[in-house]
Amino acid sequence: MGETFQKELKTLGGELRDCLQQTKPTHEFRDTIALAMFGTHFTASRIEKTDDPGKRRLLIREFNKSISAIKNGIQLLKHCRKRTARDHTTEAMGKLP
Repeated sequence: MGETFQKELKTLGGELRDCLQQTKPTHEFRDTIALAMFGTHFTASRIEKTDDPGKRRLLIREFNKSISAIKNGIQLLKHCRKRTARDHTTEAMGKLP
């Protein structure tokens, strides 16, 4: 089961890295989403180490909520990038003679 969590984190980390390189978000947003990734890695580690089924369920729920929040952040960045690109194109077209 641990491999599934690690695989998901690796995939999400690659997607996040690509998105951060393309969008150049504010320092606050970048730092917040990086801390969320660290926290999610920590949660995955705790899931792998626990033997208590009840605690494992709670940790898996926490992991899934964190993954969802990070994915929402990535989608927000992508949306902002598309919107900014469209605004720049419209602005450049307005300057044409």
